Amino acid sequence: MTVLNTQLDNPLAGTPSVSLTPPSVRATSPNYVLPYTQQWNLSIQRQLTNTFLLDVSYVGTKSTHLLGIVDINEVYPGLAFSSGVIPAGTVVTSTTTHPD
Repeated sequence: MTVLNTQLDNPLAGTPSVSLTPPSVRATSPNYVLPYTQQWNLSIQRQLTNTFLLDVSYVGTKSTHLLGIVDINEVYPGLAFSSGVIPAGTVVTSTTTHPD
């Protein structure tokens, strides 16, 4: 619940606002592995003339096992169709569900 338009000298004067959106259930994987990042670089410099310097570099970064949110209520791919919840041929997006 959020209380809008209130002040510290009279906190009960505000208007309560209750969100009707159900809370989402989220979890971290039980097979937690410590995340890490690797960084590397290789640089070669050569002076070609008195006024010209050549510098060639390669820089890389790789992250592994980064934390993400797992939706434990997520429907497995194809389960909605095979169980008859959604008719076959229905296009499902994040905002709408509509037939082809």
